[in-house]
Amino acid sequence: MELKQQCEELERAWRSTAMVYEDCAKSLGLSFSSLQVLAAIADNDGRCTQKSICAKTFLPKQSVNAIVASMLRLGYITLEEVDTDRRNKRICLTPAGRSYAEAIVPKIHQAEYQAMEKLSEKQRNGFIETSRQYGMYFHECMREFFDIA
Repeated sequence: MELKQQCEELERAWRSTAMVYEDCAKSLGLSFSSLQVLAAIADNDGRCTQKSICAKTFLPKQSVNAIVASMLRLGYITLEEVDTDRRNKRICLTPAGRSYAEAIVPKIHQAEYQAMEKLSEKQRNGFIETSRQYGMYFHECMREFFDIA
């Protein structure tokens, strides 16, 4: 297979996986970004900052802020001041938010674990390592063309 075709196949594979998450989010009446934010909070014992959500999800601060505002209106979260930095707010799941997240996030993780289990340990390790290497190389090459960090 030639390089261009391999790149296209890789993109198709990534997009098809992303579409599974998109379809899941849609079935729940959520955007994929909202699902990512919900999972980021739930995965951090129901308490985290907007900054930590951005770091985990790679979503822009403005997107996370809009999703947090929506979750606040729905009663899924509350905001608390962080003692060490009053400019930062800690996002905390309410009992309703925790119940909502617990009905969704563990099932997604279970599907992820089951899918990974279908690969051999060697395949899993190779997939992870190759993905890391590709990400690093892609970042390096993109910096040659664009002004990115």
